[in-house]
Formats: sequence, C-alpha cells, structure tokens
Amino acid sequence: MSSNSNNPQQQGDQNDHLALYSRALHEYTLRLWAESRRAAEQQNSRAHAVRNTPNSTQQQQQQPTSDASQSSSQDNKS
Repeated sequence: MSSNSNNPQQQGDQNDHLALYSRALHEYTLRLWAESRRAAEQQNSRAHAVRNTPNSTQQQQQQPTSDASQSSSQDNKS
C-alpha cells in the first residue's frame, strides 16, 4: 500500500517532465519556424527587388550586340 502513496507523486513528476519537455519542444519548433519564415521573406524581397530594378545584365548583353552590329556596319563601309 505504501507504493500507492508514492504513485501520485511519481505521476506528478512525470507530468512535470512531460510538460517541460513539451514546452521546450514547442519553443524550439516556433523558433525554427520563425527563422524559416524570416529567411523566406528576405529571399522573396530580394527576388522582388531584382525583378523591379533594371536588369544590368540585360543592358550589358544588349550593348555588345548593338556595338557589334555598329562595328560590322562600319567594317562594311570601309
């Protein structure tokens, strides 16, 4: 019968440990989720900024082709 008197205390300790573990796991998961969302938003804002700014690589690609056509037309004139 004495083992029954210890049982509620052991069960309470187990519940406390489970509650602490559950809370810690929740906080850890929430922190990971928040970091993931922050990273996704930063990546999205960078991609959005690149789409809205003039693309320097397109301008650079267009300039050599126009320069090349000008130089070839100049070569034809000579």
